[in-house]
Amino acid sequence: MDNYIFIDFEGKMNSLPSFVGIHFAGEFRQIVLTDTLLGCVGPTKVTYQPLMEFLQETLDLAEKHQTKICAFSTLERDVFVEQGYHEIEKYYYNAHKVLKEWFKVNQRNNRPRPFSLTNVLLFFEYPLVSYGDRQATQRIIAMERALKTHKQNYANVTPVVKGKWTKVLNYNKQDVEGMKFALERIHV
Repeated sequence: MDNYIFIDFEGKMNSLPSFVGIHFAGEFRQIVLTDTLLGCVGPTKVTYQPLMEFLQETLDLAEKHQTKICAFSTLERDVFVEQGYHEIEKYYYNAHKVLKEWFKVNQRNNRPRPFSLTNVLLFFEYPLVSYGDRQATQRIIAMERALKTHKQNYANVTPVVKGKWTKVLNYNKQDVEGMKFALERIHV
């Protein structure tokens, strides 16, 4: 589990991901995957990498280290497949499926309902911070609009929009680190 690659994409519905949180080898990073958020690179400690390059590099990393690419849903796997990276099937690890099976066998009566990462983390008493319910998309859109208006100049973005961006980054980090925490709790 220590050498697994944990990822969580964030983005708009029915679109390619806008950014990704990735945890590997004790390091957490966030990478913007679209040029509509380039103005955030630097001021908010995110880096930029085109999506296709990220997908290939992540697969190469998994192959090099003979490890898994772990996500809490099939969305991440589907992005790889839809972009032509079918070799993801060899490395993909579905944390949702593994955790759900663990609850079915070990905690059937206490299984979180609905079965979501947030509810799993609450079960394991992970120190959750609430960043609002289902607000990632609108926060990403707000930052994209502001950066478009200000020609990718982050300094000119309003404090309110910067706050929204910070919240979506924190939410993403919590999901990635929380997923890792939950899997460690069941000793996968």
